Amino acid sequence: MSRAIAAVLAAALMGAASSRGVGAAQQTCTEAYGTCIPTSPIIVGQLAVDDLLLWLNVWGMRGYENDNFQQCLFIDWNVHPHFADELGWTWTKGTTDPVCCASGGQACPAPACMYQFSFSSLHYGIAPWGTDTGAADMPVNVGDLHSLVVVHDITYEATDDAPGVPSDTYARHALIYDLFLTAEKPAAGQDVSASITDEVIIMMNHNPEYPDQEACSTSTSDPIEANAVFDGFYHYDYHSFGDDNVIGQNYHQFRRVGGGVPGAPVPENLDVAPFLRYLKLRHNQPDLWLGQVTMGTQLYDHTHGSVTFHSPPTFSPRSIVLVESTKLAMKDDSVEPVSLKKRKLNFVSSSKRLLPEHWIVPPEAGGAGDPTLYGALLRVYNSDGGSDRASIPLLAADWSRTGTGWVYRGPDRINGPVRSVKVATHRLIVKGGRSLWPYSLDEASQSRISVRLSLGTEVEWCAETTAKITGTPPSTGRTDRVDRFLGAKSVAPPQSCPALHRDLE
Repeated sequence: MSRAIAAVLAAALMGAASSRGVGAAQQTCTEAYGTCIPTSPIIVGQLAVDDLLLWLNVWGMRGYENDNFQQCLFIDWNVHPHFADELGWTWTKGTTDPVCCASGGQACPAPACMYQFSFSSLHYGIAPWGTDTGAADMPVNVGDLHSLVVVHDITYEATDDAPGVPSDTYARHALIYDLFLTAEKPAAGQDVSASITDEVIIMMNHNPEYPDQEACSTSTSDPIEANAVFDGFYHYDYHSFGDDNVIGQNYHQFRRVGGGVPGAPVPENLDVAPFLRYLKLRHNQPDLWLGQVTMGTQLYDHTHGSVTFHSPPTFSPRSIVLVESTKLAMKDDSVEPVSLKKRKLNFVSSSKRLLPEHWIVPPEAGGAGDPTLYGALLRVYNSDGGSDRASIPLLAADWSRTGTGWVYRGPDRINGPVRSVKVATHRLIVKGGRSLWPYSLDEASQSRISVRLSLGTEVEWCAETTAKITGTPPSTGRTDRVDRFLGAKSVAPPQSCPALHRDLE
């Protein structure tokens, strides 16, 4: 084979997808050896498996010359002819000349600070520019997203080949999630990239010593906020916010705590949703759209390595289930002498009369929503601009299985804050209060109150109610006052779940 550029090397099929058998494989590579890389296309190779796409991306290197460059994608069917056993990519990168070599005096299309940059990646969903992998549950609206858990089994190897650098030096690299948020809903075959508002980078594993490409972003060595996000598996620092001169929109970067240590294992799970909720609350974002989840490696000069998925990763977006507020009654005692033991919460939601998308369905035992394994979280908050709120973890040890669902019994029935929670088909009941219940009713009125209950990472129910109207003339004077709130009866599910206070995250 010529050692000239092979912008798209024809897929080297050792077993065609339509007739693949045990031992079959697919591979596609792009290479350059001392020649100028064409300025287009950006994507120079791809492979598809199920509802996933693998991509080779030479975005920053277009119009530059590298003396020893190869990126390859692969899919192997070693055991079963219908299910991929392993997939991923390999790379070798030599030296990229920082002087643009595009022919005819043409300018290199990417910013000069990105001249080394290339990217290999796996995609799930619909990209802002319309590329669709066939994922049935994407796109999702960030405001309605309860969780989006990705499960993967990855081996990640990266070595630094820079001259004069010891072979055991921690390679310059980053294994990341790359997310684009848009104001318009992504759709297959439609380009909504003009509505991109934010790029979100989540670094699972990285080298804190970054090459010059990081000058393109507002990344800092010290986090803006340490331990900003806990996704249920790991803590992540928030490092960047600002206008990125690469994409022209807001750029955010999170780095896993401990992910910059040599030899750090690759996480097996990541929940995307907590990062998006954090940004929504911190920057007061509207309800944006997430069309695609991308996982990849940022590749720089003088490195070689590989990423191997030992089975196709799974993606599980879970939307918040909007339910009826059948009953909400709350009491307080803020008049001297105060007795916090008089605080009371009684919430009921029934879904028998509702459409299936609003049904209360207890999660199965052993799954991601099993509260005896993963616990639960109750959040009650003013959704009319007030600051009153309560966020109560319901520990796994206090849950038990019943014949119809799940029941929680609070360990402190004298002081609270939650006495019991019952989850059954079409029925949700929460009772609490007493001195440890933190929600106060010392204002003149509440106007609106919302209730959220999440079990594990599988399901979250959300309801909202206004105060009950009574009397002649009709008013809420008796039902929404100091020390008392009585919600209207059987309030329909909200159009969307009201935004949380930031400190309820």
